[in-house]
Amino acid sequence: MSTQPPFPSKLVFASYLVYSPKGLSDVSGQSRNVCYSVKNNGTIQGIRSIERLATRVAESREEFPFLGEILDRKCILVPVPRSSLMQPGTLWPSDVICDELSKNNLGAKVRLLRRHKPAPKSSTAGPGGRPDPEVHFETTVLDPNAIELFQVPKSIVLVDDVITRGSTFIGMCARVRTQFPNVSIYAFALIRTESYNDIESVRSPVRGVINYEVGRLHRVP
Repeated sequence: MSTQPPFPSKLVFASYLVYSPKGLSDVSGQSRNVCYSVKNNGTIQGIRSIERLATRVAESREEFPFLGEILDRKCILVPVPRSSLMQPGTLWPSDVICDELSKNNLGAKVRLLRRHKPAPKSSTAGPGGRPDPEVHFETTVLDPNAIELFQVPKSIVLVDDVITRGSTFIGMCARVRTQFPNVSIYAFALIRTESYNDIESVRSPVRGVINYEVGRLHRVP
């Protein structure tokens, strides 16, 4: 596999919620329910969970200024493709998140990226089997029709429902940089994973960094 793509050594990200896949506390259990609802575009008190949470993100910019620094009306929101090839009628959570962020004046959605080959699904991969950034890069292409829709933007924000290690974001960032090498690129995930510990609150906005060296990913926090 090629080692030529300019994979970033650091990528700034923001997230709004946190969930614990293994925690035993009531809050950790609640976080799993929220994560499931987001991934399936379910409802919270009769309102679509993604719609409600995108509104909360917009309302939280004064309390957490970094949200407004990454998400603003001048940025381009790029939904991260699913690991599988898209089929008609398939739910695409990242795309729905971009729609709802755009409705709250937090950027304009452009479907810039698409899979041309399926990638292994991280959530079902065994130990050591999670796809690395190179896999995400190699299985993704830029849509030439989408590129024609906009001028060189102020910034590009890659959007996903959940961030675990950050491998997908690093691979997608490298792919976008092949066309926009001088544009600031950030990442936003509605939810970040706290893999091993209980959590104190589901709402936990952070600005963090994904650090990458070949073969090694480290997300902070």
